[in-house]
Amino acid sequence: LEPKADFVSQNDYVQLHQFSKQQNVIHLIVDGFQADVFDFLMTEESVGPAYREAFSGFTFYRENLGVYPYTRFSVPAFLSGEIYKNSAVKDRFIDTILSGKNILNQAKLEGFSLDIASGSSYWVNRYASANYDHIYSLDEDISVNPVHRQSATLIDIALFRSAPHFLKPYIYDKQKWFSSKLFAEAAGGSELYFKHTRFLNSLIRRMEISREEPVYKYFHIMNTHNPMVVDASCQYRGEAVRMSRDTLTYQSNCTMGTLSLLLERFKALGIYDSSLIVIQGDHGGWVGNYRQGPAIEFPNGAEGPEWIKSLASPLLVIKPPQAEGEFETSDQLTSLVQVPNSISEIMGWEKQYSHLSISDSPDVQQQGRSFYFYDWQRNAWEADYTGPIFQFDISGSHYESPWLLSDVFHPPE
Repeated sequence: LEPKADFVSQNDYVQLHQFSKQQNVIHLIVDGFQADVFDFLMTEESVGPAYREAFSGFTFYRENLGVYPYTRFSVPAFLSGEIYKNSAVKDRFIDTILSGKNILNQAKLEGFSLDIASGSSYWVNRYASANYDHIYSLDEDISVNPVHRQSATLIDIALFRSAPHFLKPYIYDKQKWFSSKLFAEAAGGSELYFKHTRFLNSLIRRMEISREEPVYKYFHIMNTHNPMVVDASCQYRGEAVRMSRDTLTYQSNCTMGTLSLLLERFKALGIYDSSLIVIQGDHGGWVGNYRQGPAIEFPNGAEGPEWIKSLASPLLVIKPPQAEGEFETSDQLTSLVQVPNSISEIMGWEKQYSHLSISDSPDVQQQGRSFYFYDWQRNAWEADYTGPIFQFDISGSHYESPWLLSDVFHPPE
């Protein structure tokens, strides 16, 4: 999909680094961050103490349930509470939600400036439906000045055309080019983990408290998502490797190191205490959870693989403004569909979404929660609808309680 607009604005990039003197909401989507990996890292003796200190005032909702196994319908669900059930064309549904009643647009109505950053042209296009002030595509290589890179390309072309024939191979250098390679990315630098880590590091270095209006920052990053590309020392492996418990933990740990530095920077600049900070996944990873209850059963009698439950287990940690004390873990049964009303309640805005806020959640334990599973399709980006969506209802911990099939939503004939 082609971008709806130019999302490579230097002004928008500068604005991403500028925070409010008055009030900030920082909403960070760490795509694919699996909750029990976060839990492991927070309790692991070598890194856990430092992470718990960095996340002071946060509550981790260990029993949090996702809504869908993939990003596409998870985003509108946790921004608006609306559930996709194959009753509308996929992109039309998402654009309608993002242009309508959702927590991002509510922040605008409450007087906040809205800054959005995301990777992938698809998601930047979708987020562009929201009533944003500044938007930026993280697919751009922010580590290299684009003017310098373009200048190097022009120099290479000029040199190649004017140089004697015997020098041309040295200028071309097997597509590395004589001048351009000075601005080339390091090995692995084009991988999403490294691109989005560079963005976070840039944010840490350049952050300013300079805006008078309240600001809502919404950043969607891919650091813990496939592909798995780093080793235990956070160095490039030389290639992408299969996701396993070890590789996912390594990449999540490297991400946690960067997130901890970001939180410490907020503290150093004096905006940590006053800010609402929400850090969440949109779904988990493809590694079976540590806790496993009964197998999931589909209508044809087939058992679902373990990774369905891990995809249903995204991270959710929240620090309200002025929250003090140590990092806490809650076993409250929560769901990502509660995020918009939870943010509204914490900020003192009107609660206007279809699911309870987390502070209302004791009732959810009686009502139960739902997860909507569908298989990934090869033509997922081209098809107007998805395959059958299976609604599973869960009355207790989704890790250990039975998943009961309650409905199936088929695409139109």
